[in-house]
Amino acid sequence: MIVEPRREDKSRSGRTSAGRRPVAFGIPRPPATIRGMPLKRILWPTDFFEADREALAFAGEMAKKWEGEILALHVVGDVGEEVYGEKSKGKDPSAWALWKIGKENAEKRLQQVVAEVLPGFTDCRLAVSFGDPTTRILEMIREAEIDLLVLAARREKSLLEELFLGSVSYKLVRTAPCTVIVVK
Repeated sequence: MIVEPRREDKSRSGRTSAGRRPVAFGIPRPPATIRGMPLKRILWPTDFFEADREALAFAGEMAKKWEGEILALHVVGDVGEEVYGEKSKGKDPSAWALWKIGKENAEKRLQQVVAEVLPGFTDCRLAVSFGDPTTRILEMIREAEIDLLVLAARREKSLLEELFLGSVSYKLVRTAPCTVIVVK
């Protein structure tokens, strides 16, 4: 599913241009361009689920085709922020130590996943952030001037739960200032 920033682009038939893409070996083929313009900076956020690997493979195909780069991002959740509504980074030495360990482990895991899914691909930067995933991903999109966000679709919650409680993917599709592709 391709979701672009709030613009209407209709073909002669009256349907929007966002449609299903052909699938080869379980991975959808990337479109030649989106709105006639290649997208050079691709953000792939992950929380290391298996579905994220398919999204990375899709992002890799797009980056190769468009001679772009991928920014792989993992956000380490902040328990203090989630529970108490305040950032614990810098306030609690034990939380800071846990974050450093989590960051090191996440960086190693990012390197491993990228090497397994995209062997030989060199245009990939790795980043680990701390805090609320939606907030940090949106910040990264703005700071790194990301053209395309590639997400994996997962159905861990029922549709009703997602509508009432929300999910990171749903929030990003609605609020991201760039084109979003959700790989199913």
